[in-house]
Amino acid sequence: MAFQRAETIRCKIEITNTETGARTDPVTSTKITITDPAGEAALENSTPVTDKNMDHDGLGLYHYDFNPNVYDAGPPVVEDAELGKYLVRYTLDHDGIITIEDDSFVLEV
Repeated sequence: MAFQRAETIRCKIEITNTETGARTDPVTSTKITITDPAGEAALENSTPVTDKNMDHDGLGLYHYDFNPNVYDAGPPVVEDAELGKYLVRYTLDHDGIITIEDDSFVLEV
């Protein structure tokens, strides 16, 4: 999916039980890491988006709103957001059983 630099990008995941197909919540954590086109941790408010907790929307539903603009103690500098393909990794921990789901999006002008 493609987005423009000024947009907030909602990264979301639906978690289901592999045996029953029913939505479920991991017991321990649901985290997200976003990597920019250069292979570096993507920045949001000058902070890397690495192993960030996701917002819980309901049973098995989680999201993280990513703002690719870079802030330097002032308004967003939209031109600083790197263009290209960003990789998204969701890491779910269910009592020590780790599940990883990968996704991506493209940031355009």
